[in-house]
Amino acid sequence: MFDMETLDVESSAVVLSIAMIEFSLDEKPLYTDLINRATFVKFDAKEQITQFKRTVNKETIDWWSKRSKLTRDRSVTPKPDDVPLLKGLEILRLAAGCQTEMKKNFGVMFWQRGGLDQLVFESLHRSAGLQPFSHFSNWRDVRTALDITVEGCVHGYAVVPWLDQDTVHKHDPVADCAYDIVQLLMNNGKPDSIV
Repeated sequence: MFDMETLDVESSAVVLSIAMIEFSLDEKPLYTDLINRATFVKFDAKEQITQFKRTVNKETIDWWSKRSKLTRDRSVTPKPDDVPLLKGLEILRLAAGCQTEMKKNFGVMFWQRGGLDQLVFESLHRSAGLQPFSHFSNWRDVRTALDITVEGCVHGYAVVPWLDQDTVHKHDPVADCAYDIVQLLMNNGKPDSIV
């Protein structure tokens, strides 16, 4: 599962942060286990603006200003350990490695919410002079999968009866990835009583 936070809604956007969580469609993970196995990179936004000419949108900045402090601190607030673009992409490439025979033959399947993340991710690689490590045909959309497979799904979101919604911090890419995985796998036989 893949999620990113940006400063624009165009493919050229500055990327604030990216999270990835590896999972299998036949597993039954706990939300907290998914959180704990996430790969998270918080990028140096200033470097992307000055060196890579990535874009920022005023409406997106205004939107971020209305998010919680916790959410802004996770992805927006600059920190001394923010990662340069090339280093961050390398961390993600290694996290998405091809350890299994299936991955070697077919590549890693990337699930995202909507289509923007794929476009931004591919553009981010091109800005850095790199080939994306994910093939365009390996991307899948969680929202569509939920809409067509989960009864009662609304706008690509499903109710997960065993998950306390207060534990999900929206627009934190790690939490968003874990929540999307739980929604996607909720029909795989996991009993409602598991928390």
